[in-house]
Amino acid sequence: MASDAAAFFESFFRELGKRGIPFVILHGYERLPEQMPSDIDYAVRCGDLPKLLPIQREIAKQQGWALCNVVQAKLHAQYAVFMDAANPSRFIQLDACGHYVELGCFVLRDEEMLRGVQPLRFMNVPAPAVEFAYLLAKALLKGKSIAPCLPRLKELWEADPAGAERFFQQLFGTSTGALKEWFTRPTSEWEEKLPSRLRAHTRFGFTNFGRECLRAVRRIFRPVGMHIVILGPDGVGKSTLIARMNLPCFRRMKQFHFRPGVLGKKSPAPVTDPHAQQPRSWFSSVAKIFYYYVDHWLGYLLQTYPAKVRNELVVYDRSFEDVFIDPRRYRLSGGHAFARVLNKLLPRPDLMIVLDADPELVHARKPELAVEELRRQRQALRKLTGESSHCVIISAANTPERVASEVQSRMIAFLAQREDKS
Repeated sequence: MASDAAAFFESFFRELGKRGIPFVILHGYERLPEQMPSDIDYAVRCGDLPKLLPIQREIAKQQGWALCNVVQAKLHAQYAVFMDAANPSRFIQLDACGHYVELGCFVLRDEEMLRGVQPLRFMNVPAPAVEFAYLLAKALLKGKSIAPCLPRLKELWEADPAGAERFFQQLFGTSTGALKEWFTRPTSEWEEKLPSRLRAHTRFGFTNFGRECLRAVRRIFRPVGMHIVILGPDGVGKSTLIARMNLPCFRRMKQFHFRPGVLGKKSPAPVTDPHAQQPRSWFSSVAKIFYYYVDHWLGYLLQTYPAKVRNELVVYDRSFEDVFIDPRRYRLSGGHAFARVLNKLLPRPDLMIVLDADPELVHARKPELAVEELRRQRQALRKLTGESSHCVIISAANTPERVASEVQSRMIAFLAQREDKS
């Protein structure tokens, strides 16, 4: 059984201390580890960033957690997401940076953030002036409201007026005026005038711009999102599953029904009788299959892969495989072998889930298809599963919660295996 997030957090930072790796937890440390936030922002020396992952893998193994995602979201920074495979709602994200960089601005150097750290139990916390500079710059560059953090900023300024003033002048320029005077101004003035001054004084130079471009290219060639296909007849619970399957390691979920729709959107009306219409001719069927194939390829290039680069979960409710699993639904009277050949030429999803249930149970849920047809589709889906190593069968006879838990466990296992290979 996996430890709780607090135990994982404490073990990791104690290990950094044992190995002599300087670190500082940049904010929110007052409530740690009793109240664990969704992510922990901390800084180390830039040279120590490559040392973190081996330590995190070791701690994760000891504590029973899975390392699911490692993302270089910014220059001189990376975050790692760990999850409990048995309970995906339990997770922890560790956001590490060397130099603090945000949205094309070089804000603070690693030695500045690590200077004057103060011990607090097993943690190191920043000097008040450092925390002041970090919180203020982060809020302004991300476009957040200053009002919620203004009391804390004032508290940090009062703890070290000279240090906070020095960072304020460094970030915004001497012409901005004294920090003491700014605390008398309304928050709207902070949000209106300070962001542009901050960007002007900290914007990337040519060298850092080049490094940022290189980081972006690496992200493109190593996408950290996930592409999943859910297959099964109507009534097996695909929609119910999709509503429950997102994981906190992804920024968001993007869903498609059968095809991306790059070559024209489909009608949003639900299909109530999928086999009611007459099949097309053989020639029209082959043409339609090729149309679907091109749409899937374009969708992968223009929508699915970019979403994976952005660390999104892309879910298809049915996909191209369905044209030879259930050809009547698409009014196809031929070209099934052609469809199977084209299917082998499409990019593979990271995981293909086949929801399987007794045909009589599926028919009782949604009686649009005859039991015999459901049996035929079940056999075709099982055959497809045997032909593909990335395709797994999940019993849909269980409760929706159990089905979603099984699928999420498969997803976490895939992500952990991918990280092990990286």
